[in-house]
Amino acid sequence: MRSFCPFSGKFIFRRLCGNGGSYMKNRLLRVTALLLVLVMTSLSFAGCASSKVYKLTDGQYGTYAIRQDEYEYFLGYYKAMIVDSLDEDENFADTHAYWNQAVDPSYATLFGEGIKTVSDMYEMMYRANIDQTVATHLVCQLLFDQHKLEDTALWAKYEQNVSAILTSILSYYGLSVATLNSYGKECGISYDLLDRIYTMQAKTACVQEYLYGANGEKLEPEFLDEFYHGSDAMKSEGYLGYLAYKPISIHTERTIKTVTDENGKVTYEVVALSAEDREYKTLLAKEIRTLLGMKGGFEGEYDYQILRGDETFEELYESYSEDKEYDTVYALTTMSTSSYPLINSLALTPVGGYAEGALSYTMSTSSGAAEFTVGVEIAKRVELEDKAYDNEKYALFFQDFYSTASTIQFYRMLKDKMSIYSSATKFNANLTGKLSICESDANTIDYPILAGKYGN
Repeated sequence: MRSFCPFSGKFIFRRLCGNGGSYMKNRLLRVTALLLVLVMTSLSFAGCASSKVYKLTDGQYGTYAIRQDEYEYFLGYYKAMIVDSLDEDENFADTHAYWNQAVDPSYATLFGEGIKTVSDMYEMMYRANIDQTVATHLVCQLLFDQHKLEDTALWAKYEQNVSAILTSILSYYGLSVATLNSYGKECGISYDLLDRIYTMQAKTACVQEYLYGANGEKLEPEFLDEFYHGSDAMKSEGYLGYLAYKPISIHTERTIKTVTDENGKVTYEVVALSAEDREYKTLLAKEIRTLLGMKGGFEGEYDYQILRGDETFEELYESYSEDKEYDTVYALTTMSTSSYPLINSLALTPVGGYAEGALSYTMSTSSGAAEFTVGVEIAKRVELEDKAYDNEKYALFFQDFYSTASTIQFYRMLKDKMSIYSSATKFNANLTGKLSICESDANTIDYPILAGKYGN
């Protein structure tokens, strides 16, 4: 799938990486980004009777904790995201009755026997993520001290970030702590709580940057190669590595027309092919499928009308592909479904094999971005080029390579640390068992600002 850049007049590939490429630009504000690649062992610690949800005790550095109001902050943040996603549903109401209404019995088959209400469903979807997030922050407070980061220039940078973000949040409340606290009473949020949360998140991000660099530049070359090619260890964690393919792009339905007005302004239009052109391109695509032995070609003996019938894939590409801006494309594949079906097909295709997908472009229109299917891509999976992620030629496809690899390695390390400290960590199951996402108060203080809603 490609995007059209109206400023350059070029088509650019939309990022194809599945769940490895989308991160918040500000490393501090990782409320949910911390969960994107986390594959952790389940944490089940002995209960402790206090207002501290998690508590980790280290013989040298002392005790670290996640307090109840801090835990409830994450519940409220997720609640706000859920409410935000449901807000356009005319049947939605943030009430006890709504959250506790019964769901279709088929949900129990899909999600488990414990799913009986809407609240149960959201608990199943997000509660483990919240617990994993706060456990991550807990361990990173200890790692922060173990690596003696308090008096470093790196931490000074993060402290400035925390201060800047707090000031930015406070500006929405007239730069008044008292005003923010007053608005926050309804959802249990205060300026002090935000300070603690942002500092906690900053320490976690600081530990990751200290260990692996701001952009993964400290990662070992061996690990980068393991991530790129998809080792067995990577596959066990859901990462199949990268794949490379060469696509023959054929416009079977529409084309892009360049329009220059009298002032020299260039615009672009999606134009339907004539019936004659559409018939020709459709036949061309079918003959290529036939020659390559793909589904959708002619069965049995066939006399080619456009092709000779003995062309190699390279010859077909040179003669008929209508988009050669990128002759080889790279994409990260994962166990989860990507947003681009062709990648899913290619992930199951051996090197040298073929797969097909729709050729579509996303273009800016007067009413916003719109996606247009213009034809088909008939792709051949090819060998990975050695260290293509460091080749400027392929920079577009590896924009998130180092940051994704860094986050994966970070959580591999955290899994090990959590195992080491499991006996020293306590989890207050009695307390959290009384709390739920849907019955929490939605975060109306910083969520709307951080999510770009700009409301109070």
